[in-house]
Amino acid sequence: MEAVSVVRCQDYHPATVEKGVLEAVSLLGGWDKFVRRGDKVLIKPNLLTGEPPEKGVTTHPSLVKAVVLQIKETGGIPMIGDSPSLSYGLVRVAEKAGIKEVADYCGAKLVEFDESIEVDNPSEGTFRRFEIARQVFDFDVIVNLPKLKTHSQMLLTLAVKNLFGCVVGKKKAQWHFRAGSDRLLFARMLVELCQTIKPQLTIVDGVIAMEGDGPQSGNLRQLGLILAGRDCVALDMVITRLLGLDPLLLPTNLVARKMGIGPVDIEEIKILGEELKKLEVNDFQLPRYSTLAWNLPHWLQRRLKRSLTPLPYVELSKCKFCRNCLEACPTGAIKETNGRVIINYDKCITCFCCQEACPEGAIQLRGRWLLRLLS
Repeated sequence: MEAVSVVRCQDYHPATVEKGVLEAVSLLGGWDKFVRRGDKVLIKPNLLTGEPPEKGVTTHPSLVKAVVLQIKETGGIPMIGDSPSLSYGLVRVAEKAGIKEVADYCGAKLVEFDESIEVDNPSEGTFRRFEIARQVFDFDVIVNLPKLKTHSQMLLTLAVKNLFGCVVGKKKAQWHFRAGSDRLLFARMLVELCQTIKPQLTIVDGVIAMEGDGPQSGNLRQLGLILAGRDCVALDMVITRLLGLDPLLLPTNLVARKMGIGPVDIEEIKILGEELKKLEVNDFQLPRYSTLAWNLPHWLQRRLKRSLTPLPYVELSKCKFCRNCLEACPTGAIKETNGRVIINYDKCITCFCCQEACPEGAIQLRGRWLLRLLS
């Protein structure tokens, strides 16, 4: 029976976070169960882009610091690695997110994911091979540190989704292009990628979450929680239930169940620490239009897929012409013309990478006629 620990952590004060992380891991058997003396440990936070910690876009440095120090105390050799989607480089993003300061203070090396290798998919899945950062396989242990946030394409970005950061930089765009507008195919890729990387431990930063139109432009929401577990799917199921959702509303959970990966039902997961019913949130704001299609029968979703998918549009009053959206778009659907950002909807695959990359919240989603009618 998979176990997930849930502990309260009301703020990011270093002592509070250190206590919360230690309690969450202790409920699972303690650090010694995951890290042996001399192990090289990769810590994989969410470093989507270079934003300060108070914006809630990235895993908070206090959580990263607590994990680094506790791994060192156990005798492990922690390093911090990720591959931001845009071409800023890990060091620059980590510096703005407050994580480089943690790395320097704790003596933990920053590892740039800058070289891909092809790896066979160990399961009989849809995707035979993955291109994953070579550096990921230099470690004995992987500790996954996602940030609890909404995501306009995948509803939420949690334990499974965070491992997409192990795909090098612009290689991510190839997966978006390959999946196109098929959200379930992209979710299947994420689940199979997670099964290929197989982190030994995941600790979720749910102290301050992001709701609304995440993963960069949403609103902050205090949940005051740290969650941990071995199994990424189990963690994601617990978190969706915690947010008052049917766990199968999350595409990666739905795909995992169809593939026979992870627990089939929330009742198959052993919850350690806080009682889930006492923590449930019933008014967590999801991305606009994100769940309307999922409430319809699958056969109807397929027939009405185009009408049920929102389109990105540029709110010009907020746009600062940083050109992040142009770089992030996997199909080249976004151009700058006469000082304005223009989206070619004939090329758009509605992956919402543009919205994810926009630091100003200038890329919004607009429902087509059926979505507007349903909403």
